[in-house]
Amino acid sequence: MPQTTVTRHTAQGMPGEIAYGGGESVQTRQIFGVGGGDGSIGVAYTEDGGNTAVQGGTGAFAGILIAPKSYDNRGGVTNTNYAVPSGSPGQLYRSGLGGVWVNLESTSASIGDQVAFSTATGTLVNAAPGAAAPSGHVLIPHAKVDYLDVTGANPTLAVIKILGV
Repeated sequence: MPQTTVTRHTAQGMPGEIAYGGGESVQTRQIFGVGGGDGSIGVAYTEDGGNTAVQGGTGAFAGILIAPKSYDNRGGVTNTNYAVPSGSPGQLYRSGLGGVWVNLESTSASIGDQVAFSTATGTLVNAAPGAAAPSGHVLIPHAKVDYLDVTGANPTLAVIKILGV
């Protein structure tokens, strides 16, 4: 099928990629998605005991699953869910002077906003500085929106930084 549209904006990154280096703190865990299903890249994971982490959850923040080009892509090149097989080893970005690309489930993010994750799905949202996390979400300590790429869309492609956990 021939191309029928031309996009005016090319995104600068994709969820889970390191945006710019700066001494990242990364840990490896065996990851499990929601309900034991496949995991998603660019969302939050929490500690689940031992050497495992679950997408979302209520345990201690483990990190954001990064390195989207390092996993078996079950959906082929058109897979936009970035599914990672359940039980795979995953690299979790915990903090660093550099940032990581993520999708924020919002159309109104601002630089400097806090970042929270859904305990049900691990998806990320922004919250105004000093505000409480939305219902069903937990603030990621020291996480801030550092750069916005595509605004006015949902999700919003952004870079977040986590300065120490």
